Amino acid sequence: MESLKAHLLSNGYIIQEFFKENGVNLQIKKGGRFQTVIGLSSALNVNLEQTEDSFSISFNNQKWINKAIAALFGLILIFDIGILLLITSAVGAYRQAELPKNIITYINGEISKFYRKRKTKID
Repeated sequence: MESLKAHLLSNGYIIQEFFKENGVNLQIKKGGRFQTVIGLSSALNVNLEQTEDSFSISFNNQKWINKAIAALFGLILIFDIGILLLITSAVGAYRQAELPKNIITYINGEISKFYRKRKTKID
């Protein structure tokens, strides 16, 4: 958990933690007001739960409406700034879509490291 938080912080995310009985909810956010207006901000709720014999991760996306609004303004304006808003909202939507995948990839890497170290100690 601390490793995931450090990874997210090093990539510029702001993190809020909410502890639950069997896990934690991380609210992660990247980007300020300007990035939100042009559709480049990202936000995600990451729910991590652990029982005696399992571990689960679930995601709730937060920022899709901002991308749609930025794209709508881009369509309305259609001039140079409109095209820029279309591009930035498309980039923001891509980043938002990739965020859960990136977190899963990071966690899988950490689990793999743990089992490699454990196997080395057993051998």
